[in-house]
Amino acid sequence: MDLRSLFYFCIMVIFYLIAMCVISAVNLLILYSLFPKKRENFFYSSVFHFLAIAQLGHLFLALSTNVEEAILANKIAYIGAAFFPMFIFLGVLDVCQIRLKRKTYLLLLLPSIFVFTMACTTGYKPWFYEKVEYITTMGVGNFAVEYGPFHVCFNVMFLSYMAACMGVWLYACIRKKNIPIYNLAYTSLIGVVCGEAFIVSRALGTDTLVMPACYVIIEVILLFAASRFQRYDLNSLIIEEVQKNNFCAYISITPDYHYVGANELAFRYFPELLHRRIDSVLKDSNESFKAFLNVIHRAVSMNQNLSYFQIGDDFFKCLVRSVSYGYGSKGFLLRIEKDVQMQQYSSLLGRYNSSLTDLKEKNLQIHSIQKQMSLGLVYMVEFRDGSTGGHLKRVAHAVQILVGVIRQNANGQVSEDFCNNVIRSAPMHDVGKIAIKDSILTKMGKFLPEEYEVMKTHAEIGAAIIKNVLSNVESEEMQRIAQNMAFFHHERWDGSGYPKGLKGEQIPLEARIMAIADVYDALVSERSYKKKFSFAEADKIILESMGTQFDPNLQKCYEECRPKLEAYYSSYNEE
Repeated sequence: MDLRSLFYFCIMVIFYLIAMCVISAVNLLILYSLFPKKRENFFYSSVFHFLAIAQLGHLFLALSTNVEEAILANKIAYIGAAFFPMFIFLGVLDVCQIRLKRKTYLLLLLPSIFVFTMACTTGYKPWFYEKVEYITTMGVGNFAVEYGPFHVCFNVMFLSYMAACMGVWLYACIRKKNIPIYNLAYTSLIGVVCGEAFIVSRALGTDTLVMPACYVIIEVILLFAASRFQRYDLNSLIIEEVQKNNFCAYISITPDYHYVGANELAFRYFPELLHRRIDSVLKDSNESFKAFLNVIHRAVSMNQNLSYFQIGDDFFKCLVRSVSYGYGSKGFLLRIEKDVQMQQYSSLLGRYNSSLTDLKEKNLQIHSIQKQMSLGLVYMVEFRDGSTGGHLKRVAHAVQILVGVIRQNANGQVSEDFCNNVIRSAPMHDVGKIAIKDSILTKMGKFLPEEYEVMKTHAEIGAAIIKNVLSNVESEEMQRIAQNMAFFHHERWDGSGYPKGLKGEQIPLEARIMAIADVYDALVSERSYKKKFSFAEADKIILESMGTQFDPNLQKCYEECRPKLEAYYSSYNEE
């Protein structure tokens, strides 16, 4: 070949290699257009990235002018050559719907890392190439080598991965009937192209002309395959549809309350999260966010799967689930959604609240309406569950009897206002049951454990409703007492109650009074799951529970008012 022809051929080779690099870059952009926001493109994008690097290595080799530049270009080419067979194999596994354990993926990396490490020793150690000499082939840079003892590892690795791809392909053809035949055809074609390119390049003694074209062919095959894979990717279609119609906020935290991440809806509910750095500890920056954090702390520390909270005029329920981030790392995923039913109740009661606010100047009229509101709440519960309504009326009278005796024996230690507020608040202690589903609230017989967990939420819900109804129309003292009686009337003196597990005098006095009246009524009244106890049996149970379930300091008052309680319930039963 004369000098002029050699020059033109050299120019053609350079432009050919540049074109291969440009096509690889374009193919990568096309791939990202097919998978704009999906993680499923990991194996494919990895192949494309490594092949693009290998293309650059071949171009740099052709442009090299000495042995040092040729060796560096070869090392760049091996970044792609050493790793892309592994990612081709992983892509075939993905297409054939075969999943490996996490540790297996790491083990598959080891041969590629070893081969690349050996290639990097070129010019320093005779392990991969014993001797390297710079030459020009058809006018472009190249090198002649004598292979070292570890070069065979690349050939073994490459052929092993291709054989494994064919093995997986055969297995999928025989056993995997749910994989489209076109997908299997594409994967087999990749293996054939790689194998043929390997044989031809070894026969010619150079990779410069053969492998860049092989890489582009593989990329084109993968693009056709990726466009078809989307059609059959049911999991991604389902995830997309769920995300479009999602009405839940998701927040992920570690066990020590470090912030991991959140979705878009969570940012809308809690804008403070936009200013939180990932892995920072969640701290309260305002009252509304503090309320949310308190719910998280309570739910996680007390192992509550479902919690309720209120921010401003919005009611939320929070579902806590344990999650694993892999390699033993644990955390919690919080699913938060607006409580529509509570929102409706709150809106209804809020309208009553607005009406009452307009009548503040007419004190007599306001108190009359307030009384009717309290009774209205009782009637709302009674409408949902007739037995609960009767219970509310009876237990309210029992509280009045108990408070009457406490007032006489208190020697001024409890105020008149306190006693009156406790009596007025008693009928509202179970108002949270209006938010419990009918299938649970009206169930005959005992609850299942999961049903009992739902029923227990009535205490927290009731306190939230009372807060919304009584705010701005009742004194702060009345609001506090009514909320405490609703929230804490199931707490026990020994700390084994719910919802917060308070102990002893941590439990407000009004809730301790309410607890005795509530249980006494339950004992001497017939329920769907039990017959009523006699007064003597009920009295024995109450007295035995003093110091465990009930405040022992109230025992004397209870014993003193017992005749009045028995007289009232006797007359009530006769009616």
